[in-house]
Amino acid sequence: MKKRSFRKKHQTRKKKGIWSNVLFCNIIFSFLVFLGLFLYFFYYPFFQVKDIDIENSEILKDVEEVLLDGSIFFIPVSKIEKIILKENLNIENITVKRVFPATLRIRTEKKLPIAIWCKTEKREECYYVDKSGIAYEEAEKAVNFIFINEKFSKGDRVIYKENLGKLFDIVQKMAKMSIGINHFVLLGDEEIKILTNDSWRIYLSFYDIEKQLDNLKTLTRERKEQIKEGDLEYIDLRYNRIFIQ
Repeated sequence: MKKRSFRKKHQTRKKKGIWSNVLFCNIIFSFLVFLGLFLYFFYYPFFQVKDIDIENSEILKDVEEVLLDGSIFFIPVSKIEKIILKENLNIENITVKRVFPATLRIRTEKKLPIAIWCKTEKREECYYVDKSGIAYEEAEKAVNFIFINEKFSKGDRVIYKENLGKLFDIVQKMAKMSIGINHFVLLGDEEIKILTNDSWRIYLSFYDIEKQLDNLKTLTRERKEQIKEGDLEYIDLRYNRIFIQ
């Protein structure tokens, strides 16, 4: 008797189409929904910036030029703040906020002048100086705290911040000595000349200023009559030596 052998027929499974993959379809659908929402918010007129609410608009320079057209969702707020601060040296702080659906609100804080810097002793071409020592805005009228420096322009740092603090310390201590100050003249970065209201001069260095002021206090007591009679020309306290004429 012959043995019969049986072979199982090989059955080939049909590959599922890519669109039958549920996960893949969900990813594509989600992407299309996201893309649709993105385009909707970006181009829909309801969310396009239409109004700019500016506080203290008189101190802002051409602010409209730096505001980019587009959807309120995509306005680069930080970039706008940096550009406005760069273009408007008279602003201390600024905040730009989105107000939905289509308004930008800009709030600013104006700088307070600490001193006035002039290019000549006749008080011509004068600028306000801020607490960082930056000449930021043309001064309408030169009054107290006048400093003279020929070589500077708007936007320049006319004095180091720490030296500016020393100058005001000088003002306070000289007031206690009853020395009236007409104006200061900067002699480079580290030395100053002070013209008093009595027309005599004081020369100081920013180095070891406390010692120089102590010496000045002693000298003004000793030379009180000479100062009163107008016979004193100057006191030079620089270079660790004292010169009087």
